[in-house]
Amino acid sequence: DCPIDGLVKLVEKHLQCIRSISFATTDPFSAFTLGQINFDNFSTVIQSLAKNGIHIEIHDIPYCALDKSLWPLIVNSAQRRLEHLSYIPTSETLAKSIYNHRIFIGSKIIRMVLKRHTLHKTPVDEILLPFVLKRSYRYVINRFIRRLTEHLNIAGSVPRERRPSHYDLVLDDLKKTEIQPTPADCSACSLARICDKHTTTLPSFNAKAIQGEPIVAPMQFRKKAYRYFDDDDVARIAQQSPDSELVSEAHRILSQVSPTHLLSSDDYSDEDSFSESMEGGVKWWSVSNCEKRSTPLGEFSLPLTIEVEVGAGIADFIGFSFGKHIKIVCPMEAYRHTLTIHISAKGEYLLLRDGTPVPPTRFDGLHHLPTRLSDRLQPRLSFWNIDDCLLTQGLRIWQGEPSKIIEEKINKYSIIIVSTMFSRRLQAVLQNIAHQQNIDLSQLEIIVAYVPGLDATDDLIDTINLTYPHLNIVRSTYAEKQRNSKGLMINESFKLAKGEWIMLLDSDILLPPDYFARIEAVSDEEQFIAPDGRRLLTPETTAKVLLGDIRPWDDWVNLIEDSGEFRHRETQGIPVGFCQCFKAELLEKHPYIELEHFETADMEFGIKMKQEIGQEHRLSGAPVLHLDHNGSQWYGTRRHM
Repeated sequence: DCPIDGLVKLVEKHLQCIRSISFATTDPFSAFTLGQINFDNFSTVIQSLAKNGIHIEIHDIPYCALDKSLWPLIVNSAQRRLEHLSYIPTSETLAKSIYNHRIFIGSKIIRMVLKRHTLHKTPVDEILLPFVLKRSYRYVINRFIRRLTEHLNIAGSVPRERRPSHYDLVLDDLKKTEIQPTPADCSACSLARICDKHTTTLPSFNAKAIQGEPIVAPMQFRKKAYRYFDDDDVARIAQQSPDSELVSEAHRILSQVSPTHLLSSDDYSDEDSFSESMEGGVKWWSVSNCEKRSTPLGEFSLPLTIEVEVGAGIADFIGFSFGKHIKIVCPMEAYRHTLTIHISAKGEYLLLRDGTPVPPTRFDGLHHLPTRLSDRLQPRLSFWNIDDCLLTQGLRIWQGEPSKIIEEKINKYSIIIVSTMFSRRLQAVLQNIAHQQNIDLSQLEIIVAYVPGLDATDDLIDTINLTYPHLNIVRSTYAEKQRNSKGLMINESFKLAKGEWIMLLDSDILLPPDYFARIEAVSDEEQFIAPDGRRLLTPETTAKVLLGDIRPWDDWVNLIEDSGEFRHRETQGIPVGFCQCFKAELLEKHPYIELEHFETADMEFGIKMKQEIGQEHRLSGAPVLHLDHNGSQWYGTRRHM
């Protein structure tokens, strides 16, 4: 009988404390299975609990096992990934991997996994981790012994003759233990796409097909269930609610404005594998469950609206990709959708599925959702886990005014500045660049990589644009979880750059007033240019610069003589990342190391440059100034500097 007969009374006794109950036929951390369930009794208990306003989830049970009234409570794998109370997949996988190990082995596994995110990972750990994690060391030891003793007939282990009957016996044993295949009825079921079908956790249960139109929306029934949200969930949902003005603006453009670009099947294709260019669209074929991306749809400035029709198949997620770190996608819940992304002039964005706003799916790991997008975009179509094939057609693009599609104009210099929690110092850096002498500032573009909302960088850029309209500043935005991933920010910002030369400049470094004029005077044969050192300004001098009492471009000579430490060609003479200027193709060939911190990454890049081109060119007599910020910040600052 059902083992939860007494649960209703227990819940009623502690009703004020219970918010959520999950039922499962298996233990995710062991091989335990329930075996069988009295579904009539089980349904009665669930219905009684549901009347008390409790968040209920039923795992590992097919739809056909329960009454239709309980279907909204079923959470199979298709729904689990969309539930806010579910485990983070990578964390769950790691927890399952180490659960059956002893504590000291588990601690070693965690240490080795964490070490993978540093520059100090060792070949020993990389080789040892799989053996420890999967207990493969037992196999290796036994295999070693087996190799040494395979010629011996120990305890009759080697039969004298392998007769057919021997294989018949082995085959019979395998048939007794093998997992039974999914019943044929499940493949014809209308819920096959959202159900886990027959499961070996209920060996006595016989699945049956549910007739009707195929259901592919994972939350078709689950969306009708009551859910419990704590205070953090409520705040997160409020942040994801679409802006009503943005929704109205998107609908106005789609219904009243003619698209500026109509892309045919000849204008884009699958980036890495096979796609079929048809007269009416592009057919995407897939045999894997990973992401399929299109070639770039173009390079655009904001505002921007893109619409595409997706159909003739099914996938887990459909949407748009903006670089490897930004995926704005949503679940595909039917065999045909019209998908739209609308991006305002300020970089705020909205995803619509069949004209209705939907929250973008949040992935674990690298992919995150920034609060706003960059000023320059190379959008691509993005599809995840295509089932056989998909068809895209009717690709339309609205390029808003006054912005225009980006021309292939090449600047002389692209200055990439990564700034997180450094907006006060960034202001001094941008002002200082705006006062460069003996150089046409139209040859410069400044790409600021930052996290919107983390500090005042957005307001600062708006202010700089109003004060120095001749200064070309490009926003390159990232999510908060990437705040310390400086290597990633540099590599992705480089994709927005139009300059022949790239300058990597820290957001606390002030350049001499004639720095670019000095670079212009250098021979064209040079490929890597660096300053002659840096003066570390004292906290007192830095404070006066930040408050505007000292204008560096007017008082440069005195600042160079500041009492702070002077470092002349430090780090063993290798130019590091606080100020490096080099030909653009060098960064494309040697991208920065991407870690969750910035320790030694610029040193690695400097070493690669010296190996590639030899000796750098130093601008003799032209050191830079370093604003004080109370020590190194390789692992990210916690205060607004």
